Amino acid sequence: MTTYTRSPLAKDYDAVVDVWNHDRLARFALEYERTLKGSRKYGDIRRALETQDQTGCVLYLAAGIEIVVHLADELSGIPRRLAFATASAFRDRLLDTPVIIHPRQPEVPFRQLLEGVI
Repeated sequence: MTTYTRSPLAKDYDAVVDVWNHDRLARFALEYERTLKGSRKYGDIRRALETQDQTGCVLYLAAGIEIVVHLADELSGIPRRLAFATASAFRDRLLDTPVIIHPRQPEVPFRQLLEGVI
C-alpha cells in the first residue's frame, strides 16, 4: 500500500510504502533511480537524507547493478537505513530481496532492515 503524507519530507520520494513484515507494520521510502546523476546532485540528496527522519528506511531501486553499486558508493555512510537493489530483484523477491547496505558488506534481506521500522 502506498501512503500519501501531508507533512513535508526533506526529500521528495517516489513513494512512501506501508507493508506487513511478518506480523508488524513497516514503513519505508522508495526511490527509483533511472539514470546516474552528478556528484553535486548526490551531495544534495545526501544532505536531504541526513536531515529527514520521518521514514525509518529508504530503498533505492535501479534498472541495473551498475547503478545500484554507484548509488551505494555515493550514499553509504549516512546514519540511517539505506538499501540498494535492482528493480527486477525486488519484483521477484519483494521483502526477501538481497540488498546492499554498504559497498563493502555482504547483502542482507531487505526485511531485516524493516524490523522495528514503523
